[in-house]
Amino acid sequence: MTADAARAQFGLAHGWLRRDRKDRAAHHFRKAIALDPELEGAHLRLTQLLAVERRWQEAIDACETGLRHFPNQASLHKRLITAITEIHGHEAALARHGLRRLDDRPIANAMGDVLGCLVVRDEIDRLPWFLEENRRLGVSTFFVVDNGSTDGTVEMLREQADVRLWQTDNSFNLGNFGSAWFEVLLREHGLGHWVVMLDADEVLCFPGYEDTSVRELCVMLERSGLRAMSGVMLDMYGRGTVAETRYVPGEDFLDHCGWFDRRSHHESIPAAGPFENQTFHFGGARRRVFGGDVTYLVTKTPLVRYDADVVLAGGQHFTSHPAERIAHDACAVLHFKYFASFAGYVESEAGREEHSEGARQYKAYLDAMQKDEDLRFFDAEESVEFRDSEQLVEVGIIETAWRAGRPWPATSPIGPAPTSAGRPRWSVMITAYDRLHTLEQALTSVLDQVPQDTQIAVVADHHSPETVQAIGDLIESVPGASGRVEAHLLDTPVGHPGIFDECIRRASGEWVHILHDDDWVKPGFYAALNAGIDADPSIGAAFARHEIPSAPGFSWSSWLEREAPGVIENWLDRIATECRVQFSAMTVRRSVYEEVGGFLTGIGSAFDWEMWQRIATRHPVWFEPEVLAVIRRDGTAETDRLVTDGGQIADSIAAIEFSRRHLPVERVDDLTRRARERFALHGLDLARSQSRAGHHEFARSNIAAALTASRTPRVIDAMHRLDDAGGGDPHPTRTPESMRSEAND
Repeated sequence: MTADAARAQFGLAHGWLRRDRKDRAAHHFRKAIALDPELEGAHLRLTQLLAVERRWQEAIDACETGLRHFPNQASLHKRLITAITEIHGHEAALARHGLRRLDDRPIANAMGDVLGCLVVRDEIDRLPWFLEENRRLGVSTFFVVDNGSTDGTVEMLREQADVRLWQTDNSFNLGNFGSAWFEVLLREHGLGHWVVMLDADEVLCFPGYEDTSVRELCVMLERSGLRAMSGVMLDMYGRGTVAETRYVPGEDFLDHCGWFDRRSHHESIPAAGPFENQTFHFGGARRRVFGGDVTYLVTKTPLVRYDADVVLAGGQHFTSHPAERIAHDACAVLHFKYFASFAGYVESEAGREEHSEGARQYKAYLDAMQKDEDLRFFDAEESVEFRDSEQLVEVGIIETAWRAGRPWPATSPIGPAPTSAGRPRWSVMITAYDRLHTLEQALTSVLDQVPQDTQIAVVADHHSPETVQAIGDLIESVPGASGRVEAHLLDTPVGHPGIFDECIRRASGEWVHILHDDDWVKPGFYAALNAGIDADPSIGAAFARHEIPSAPGFSWSSWLEREAPGVIENWLDRIATECRVQFSAMTVRRSVYEEVGGFLTGIGSAFDWEMWQRIATRHPVWFEPEVLAVIRRDGTAETDRLVTDGGQIADSIAAIEFSRRHLPVERVDDLTRRARERFALHGLDLARSQSRAGHHEFARSNIAAALTASRTPRVIDAMHRLDDAGGGDPHPTRTPESMRSEAND
């Protein structure tokens, strides 16, 4: 009964959120937690609400409470460090995890530097070759946290010029297996950088790693619109018994453990993990040798671009980057655990119980080794001798579809309308996410001005039963909506941009207007666009000017494309260099969608901009100069997050590169250059504003993204003038002169 009462309070909290009563929602989330402290979702939603509201001290208290019950909940660790840093600063975040600096070398990462992060404990034997191998790959600086070494590891690391060293005596488990410690360090020193996160017994292997640097790899990932790389952890072992595999410090791991199982995993679960954005693989050599009583998760995400919103996972098994921003199964983490020292290490770790599930895996290892002193991994049928990275591609362990030059994913086909008889002119499809407190305004703004035969539908991605019920209740409560507004509640999650393709497929009208649940249209929107459709039947799309309210009584209005309603001249030249229209202001003839296909995956948030370009290459576009659409910006939209970390610019670069295939050949180079420059300048403008507001980490991310987009003289000059504009130095650990030098490299 207590659990039922807690869930009831949880539901009430969501109800208050829909009414935008955040204080009441927080009250009921707290009541739910008091009734059932193991209700993980209540901890997550409460801390998220408090963080969005910038109620930092309350967020700290709520995160600490949640972590007592869920010590390995990555999002709670993330929010805790964010809140501590916001009100107490970086030093307080270090102190929370007992992190103390053991060297005094400066930390001045240059743009494009790839960082390495690892936790060590008595790894003096493996570290010499581990460091050399990662230096060979191009890792610039290592952020190392020592967790109680007594074998000389600390002294050895202090001698390494490219190592920045911290130490903590805190629990490895309660530090989310080191990821919370990395979070503290990277928030201060790693924003906008790609980071290799490995243990000292692991090596990153990707196609061509023999002669391609990880820095070059990251450039290729960026150019493909990707922000992380996942792969399988591949256990490497020797031909003899584990006890016979005696490693000599400094030698290549592969000289002693050069074999792996051709079957890298035994089972897979798609859309797994807390963000449902990756396929998780389980099994591998450990399952074959130690049995199936223990679950062996062998998916790893060892390479991530770190930004302010990225959640670091314990053991680096997953990332919070969206699925379309991950190069899935594109590498292998070669795992060299099974040297002769394995037996002693297992006994120690099984006793410490610092690893997952009370070190259950280590206890299984210990039990097996006590039963069989001659334990070996090598098997004549299963084992394959490692040759090179391309071999892992050939046997199917590494996928290569993401690589530069790969065919971009085809757009999804859009079939004919569900019905051909008696079709209405308009289908207004309103997407619903979790902002139900704004959905009523969106619905009302449409109902008040469209003919009775207009198709109006709410299309919701996969949600919990509670949210589904709430959407139905809301539709019933809006005057004039009951019996007139359809509800399409998807059974499986499709995400962005899949939800918009679903809207088009379910639309029966001649024209489709997709309206976000947090936007609305002013009276006269449909009448004005109807006039354009009637005036010029050749047009393929029509949109009205939009505004974005920024404060009570203030708003920004979009570009005035022409003084009077009509077809825009040279529209392709304008839309190909920047996105000049917001999604909810645009309407498209359904037959045009059928002609050009659905929205493109793989380019993140820029999928709408790419679509408007694709349409502009084939059809005239009508413009209504009156401001008739309103775009909400309250901090909850994906766009609000992306502008803080350079993500919007990275997505735009991916869209620019794809759009080359359908832009006019004689203008494609010029349009591409102008577009890249435009977004680079936009990134620097964001950096200036963020720096003035004291958000230096966001400023650094946008500068890095800007210089990835373009380094034309105009961009470099704009970067040089960042300080002159009074924004302050967005690189507090570097001089303006060093920034300028890096920009010209």
